[in-house]
Amino acid sequence: MEEEPKPGPSTAPPVKLNPVFTKTLSESDSSESGLGANDTRLPPPPPPIDVKALQAAIFDECNDNDDQRPSSSASQGTGMCYKKCTSYRLDPPLLNPVDLAVSFNMVAIADYDNGVHFVDFRGRVRRHLVTEPIRICGVRFRTSGEHQQVIMLAYCDQKWSIVVKTWPSLQDVKSVECPNEPQIMSWARRKISIIDNYLFLLGTCDSCSAIWTLDLEAYTWKTLIVERSTSKKTSTGISLGSSFRMSGSNNDDTRGVYSDFDARAGTDAERRILLCQSEKSKLDILRINETDKLIGSNTIKMKRRKNQQWIINGPQLAVFDSEQDIIVYDASGKIFWFDGATYRIQKIVGDVGKGEVCALQAENGWCYALCRHRLCVHAFMYRT
Repeated sequence: MEEEPKPGPSTAPPVKLNPVFTKTLSESDSSESGLGANDTRLPPPPPPIDVKALQAAIFDECNDNDDQRPSSSASQGTGMCYKKCTSYRLDPPLLNPVDLAVSFNMVAIADYDNGVHFVDFRGRVRRHLVTEPIRICGVRFRTSGEHQQVIMLAYCDQKWSIVVKTWPSLQDVKSVECPNEPQIMSWARRKISIIDNYLFLLGTCDSCSAIWTLDLEAYTWKTLIVERSTSKKTSTGISLGSSFRMSGSNNDDTRGVYSDFDARAGTDAERRILLCQSEKSKLDILRINETDKLIGSNTIKMKRRKNQQWIINGPQLAVFDSEQDIIVYDASGKIFWFDGATYRIQKIVGDVGKGEVCALQAENGWCYALCRHRLCVHAFMYRT
């Protein structure tokens, strides 16, 4: 017969149960969600997503190299993120941006009131060059052999100069004053562009426009193009070849104030200069040989037409890309891609807004638009 259990504490080992199935909802559990123990309401929604943190995580996942810039799917076979990402935005701490330059792994932004910001393609400021009291109105990168340089257009005490520094150490190399002849008002618009060992400088105002070249090895200036205004009445439709005279000669024909300009090497024996005239709604393309002789020109007229599929409302900015195509920002706020051979519109790259963009750059299938009011850089992939 079985013995009856004697009164007193049990001597059998306790049975271990899975805590997942035995844990009940207590007050401490519900305090984190703000609900009572017997409350059947749904918990509160999760916190909002940090968009900037998410963008940074996407870049981290897609690229192990911190400084590598996005590229178009046509130029890069790997990197699934870059095939899906067609635009992004950089938000460095800007005050009064006026120009930008794009290198292989960096974006340099000339900030008129705050020096030059060097930003990587995640928007992180890698370097900040303080230049006060000098104002930086233009910036470009240059590669010479194994050396890299940053070249800046500087303004101080109503005088303009070109400042050359090494990259990334930003050590001084040379400072060269800009030419005074032909005389152009100190407040007039100026812009720089670089082809190999030559810097091109545009100065433009109501009375005169000129383009000079600076030899970046010998640091000597040369006057390339001069266009002066005259009181003579001229007819419309004059070709660009007759409206320009090479260095030193007066112009008897129509004169334009240029809102933008760019220069690229067309072939080994030819250089191309792009001039943008917003008031006349046209682009002028000059072809110059090795001896700085004008060998040809083309004009792209952009006027509204009825039933036109794409309308260019006065070009404000225009630049060449690496394939000799042309990127145009117009008065309506849209950015267009033109074929450099046929001068036909390929597509609308983006819509940034009227009067927003103050500088354009196009590299590696991407267009970079510097926004003066939003204080940011918008990047659009236009080649797929």
